[in-house]
Amino acid sequence: ETNGVYEKKTNQELNDYSDLVTLTNTFTNSTNSAFPSAISALIDVEQWIRYFAVETILSNHDGCIATNVGEDYFIYHRPSDLKWVILPWDQNETFRDPEDDLFRMSVDAVERLVTHPAFEPIYYDQLIELLDGPFQTTVMDRQIDSVRFAFAALELDQVEGFVPAAETTLRG
Repeated sequence: ETNGVYEKKTNQELNDYSDLVTLTNTFTNSTNSAFPSAISALIDVEQWIRYFAVETILSNHDGCIATNVGEDYFIYHRPSDLKWVILPWDQNETFRDPEDDLFRMSVDAVERLVTHPAFEPIYYDQLIELLDGPFQTTVMDRQIDSVRFAFAALELDQVEGFVPAAETTLRG
């Protein structure tokens, strides 16, 4: 079942989009002062912000929700706490431009989330944690070397060069 924009993969027989309407309405119509508590009641804020931090570090250019309407993600309404989580999909156009801006988000709702004063520090913390952890040049070089048998050298050399250049841009 679809509403023209979102296609339900679960609970299709209910044909009820009220939870999604509430989510999108909160992203776009909450006052700035009410936004942090309103959106925190609906989404796993740290998980969403980490998702956008990863998208930034990876320089994803393939339908990323942060930079256009985005067809390459899923959102899931987690039954355990009734919060929405965002899940990546189709990450094949990553490691594109190591000079991508730290805040290249062009979708208002996404920009609002990561730049709101209540959440921007979380975004910075996530970027630093990722850059100091799984996206460190030494860690990434080991990962790249571990898959050299399966990918063209030119592609992996491009990724290997991207990592330190992007780190310089993001830490700059």
